[in-house]
Amino acid sequence: MISVLMKIKGVKSQANIISILLIILIIFVAVVIVWNLVYPMVREQSEEIDISPLNINIEIEEVVVFVGGSSKISIRRGSGDGKLSGLMFIFYDSQGLNHIDTIKENLPGILESKTYYFRPPKNIGKIQSVSVAPVVDENIGREFKSDAKKVFEIPRGLVSWWRFEDEKDFVGGNNGQLNNVVIESGNLVLDGSGFFNTGNNEGLNMDEEIGISVWVFPQSAGSIIKKGDVNKNYELLINNEREIVFNYKESDFIKSYVKVKNEEWNHILVSVDWDGLYKIYINGEPGSYFETRTSNPSINQEDVVIGQNFKGKIDEVMIFNRSLTSDNAEYLYNSIGYD
Repeated sequence: MISVLMKIKGVKSQANIISILLIILIIFVAVVIVWNLVYPMVREQSEEIDISPLNINIEIEEVVVFVGGSSKISIRRGSGDGKLSGLMFIFYDSQGLNHIDTIKENLPGILESKTYYFRPPKNIGKIQSVSVAPVVDENIGREFKSDAKKVFEIPRGLVSWWRFEDEKDFVGGNNGQLNNVVIESGNLVLDGSGFFNTGNNEGLNMDEEIGISVWVFPQSAGSIIKKGDVNKNYELLINNEREIVFNYKESDFIKSYVKVKNEEWNHILVSVDWDGLYKIYINGEPGSYFETRTSNPSINQEDVVIGQNFKGKIDEVMIFNRSLTSDNAEYLYNSIGYD
């Protein structure tokens, strides 16, 4: 009886083994069939996928947003192969809403920088951040976001902005010329014998409101910016007592009670409104008694000159055809820094 039971168990064990082997064989056959059917399709699809957009790196160097919503965006393309067919710019507001503009011309090559201009985006609020993504054919690459510190909101009325990365006017057409001065590390460097001449564009004549913002590193007294020698339209200067003096409307002027520091960077902002109220801010704070003047401005045909008889460094010169506020002074001081 025992031997019969053992034979039965042996038969069952063999049957179980055979069943397992059959299952393994069926699975193997199924895998082979699926592999032979699916792999060619996967390989064909893989060959069609273009991964070149993923190899392209983009850095947003700077975003300048003007009041009204228009913007100027500077980018730099990094290393990485792939022929760009476009750049997709995504503008975001504080609510997360976005607007997309695509650029298909004047695209950057490898390690090349480009700057693009945009009209105010539609259907979104105030721009908070900007992203850019490379486009190759119909494929979109990674989205590269701007650093919040690189997004600048510029007050209204900006006519010219000399940043001294080069001799160009960053927003207008008033490009300048170096006269016995040099540009080094993003600053205009002066030794007291030369100046930077921006020419005589009619838009640089101011007849009522005016605003000027500038960073200075003084090593002597001298003129920071002026239009005209004798019949001055306006002039901003540092006197021998290290006070800021602003001349406007012929004989009218205002002088700061705060003195700038030699061998240090100082931010200076001056403003005159329609009522003739003169203001000077130094490093974002009021630096003068606000005073009202009433004479007429002196429009002339002379060049705007930066840094004449001045020894030191000058950077980020901005001229506005509007008056500026204390909030503007604080913002420009904290946001638009010297290089």
